[in-house]
Amino acid sequence: MLRQILRTFREAPGPISLDLLAAQLDVEPAVLDGMLAELVAMGRLTRTEGHEPVACSACNSQGFCPYVINTETVCYALA
Repeated sequence: MLRQILRTFREAPGPISLDLLAAQLDVEPAVLDGMLAELVAMGRLTRTEGHEPVACSACNSQGFCPYVINTETVCYALA
């Protein structure tokens, strides 16, 4: 599963929020949160706050993402 998460980040055009990634991978956010924390500890991902994630290939939204409420969202990106 960690490889699948990293592959998703490699294919993404920018940071991804926890909720958006959970929806893309069809995994509960609480379960995914632990995996993301492990990847951050391994130095494979970085965790940022206050950055709005980019539109993803899951829904091709243009400007509005149903998984992003505001710019205070915690996002993850490749390190």
